[in-house]
Amino acid sequence: MAHEIIHLYQDETGPARGHHNPKFRKLAKRVCAIHGFYPESF
Repeated sequence: MAHEIIHLYQDETGPARGHHNPKFRKLAKRVCAIHGFYPESF
């Protein structure tokens, strides 16, 4: 679910809609660190 929320955030805040670009990876790394998820399987 957190993965999809990052996509939603990207859709709402900028032109990089739904792609696993550097901004997505940066956000995913942060979300994983906060919630204890494994980035490899995120």
